[in-house]
Amino acid sequence: MSGVGEEEFSIPVIDPLSKVRKYPKVMRLPIVHETGASESCVCYTWQHSNAPWIQAFLRTLRRWAQRHQIELKVDHQEGIQKGLRESPFRQWIQHFLAGDFAWMMHLDADVMIHPLAPHVLHNPRERGLWAHGQSYPVARAATWRKWVKQTHQQTVPEDFVYCNDGVWLMDRETATALLPFTEGYLAPNVPHEYYFNWWRFLLGKQQPERLQFLSAEWNRLPVAEQKLQPAWFYHCAGKDKGAVLKDLQLNGFLPVPRPPMTFKPWAEKAEMEKVIAYPYRMDADIWKGELLRYSLRSLDQYGPADWPLIVWGTERPLWLDESVFRHEDMLQRKVLRSLALAEKVLWMNDDIFFLRSSSEAEFTEPMYVEENVIESIPRLMRSENKWLIGIGIIAARLHHERGMDQVPNFCTHTPHLFHRKHARKTLEYFGIWYGFPMELAYFGLMEAKGRPCLEKATMDQLDDPMMRWFNVPDSEVDNQEFRQWMEKKFPKPSRWEKQVKPDE
Repeated sequence: MSGVGEEEFSIPVIDPLSKVRKYPKVMRLPIVHETGASESCVCYTWQHSNAPWIQAFLRTLRRWAQRHQIELKVDHQEGIQKGLRESPFRQWIQHFLAGDFAWMMHLDADVMIHPLAPHVLHNPRERGLWAHGQSYPVARAATWRKWVKQTHQQTVPEDFVYCNDGVWLMDRETATALLPFTEGYLAPNVPHEYYFNWWRFLLGKQQPERLQFLSAEWNRLPVAEQKLQPAWFYHCAGKDKGAVLKDLQLNGFLPVPRPPMTFKPWAEKAEMEKVIAYPYRMDADIWKGELLRYSLRSLDQYGPADWPLIVWGTERPLWLDESVFRHEDMLQRKVLRSLALAEKVLWMNDDIFFLRSSSEAEFTEPMYVEENVIESIPRLMRSENKWLIGIGIIAARLHHERGMDQVPNFCTHTPHLFHRKHARKTLEYFGIWYGFPMELAYFGLMEAKGRPCLEKATMDQLDDPMMRWFNVPDSEVDNQEFRQWMEKKFPKPSRWEKQVKPDE
């Protein structure tokens, strides 16, 4: 995915033919409530280019290391391009032994770390060299055995477990024992992993008890039997790192990173105590302003009294009073300017009708259409609708970054009441983009419980006295029966309509 980095954020392009598999209810490992590691650790990695994917992966490593007070050393060199003679493996061990850390570890540049990953030493570990034994790719272990036979004239026993070197750690005694084996073996164009296993093999011949095995959640590789399982460290190995990361994001195992905040609209104080805000776009309105007119009539007849109104639009309908219209093109800025303007904002849309009297108290508890949206993340991320993709993005971040397993879907397309200070926190945390589901982000971040949305009418419930709101589908634009109902239900012009003169 081209937009895996924060500065390159973009809505993923989804293949509509891709199949949605069955997923676990929780797409991350259980949260580890740790008290901190009892032993100190230094972590080594290398940055062998300035590719955007490296920067995106390195950010998660920096955050993880900072959160757990792990010393991080980034070796800036183009080791892969210049040949593996310049691998810093030996230098890392020497640096580690010269210091006073109890453990050292290494992470490849293409390891993406889960936002809630614990310290790798959150539970005490036995002394030794820890790595994940696996079969990626299947032929590599066999090829390595042939290489050992040809290069070093030694036969590797069948019970020796070949390990991936993307994530490993060792204590000081093991590093001291391993250091002599690391001199003089590296050669160009030989995979670093080959030498890592050669050193393990030599160490094991002398001290086999020091070879320990990491569980897969610390080095989850993109192989069929592993990739669609939760992990703390996802090793996005392969030629296209971005594609592996995108697959994990679409499947709900990692969140899409936060886009940058382009606009900073907040003044120190709000201009108003409260406001009702409508976004409007004339050139995209198939109703030619009539739906907005009747939505405002419903608001005037049944909505909360004494609330000022602002319509943020690309063009003002002739019948709308100039005093309530403000020009704004971008939907993101309509949201931002509205939320910055007043302490309380009742957010509306031109396709929402009030059907009976509603006071401010009706909006204090948010409504949801789905009790838990977490399990729907893979389906949402595969949608062709940007709004639904946005719901998936926000739900995944709440799940993976905040540890929330129960997140109602508050995107009911009914009026929503936002408070300025909470709105600012929401946008600072999530950012904003076109199709941003403000309701889910806002109430999800607040961990609101909400209530089921039971008062939103369908087409056959328009005159049901129990229904409070109606969301008009675009499909009804040519429905003359509905238009007659609309004109009969709201015949009185709202206080924001003006009498249009014949020459206007």
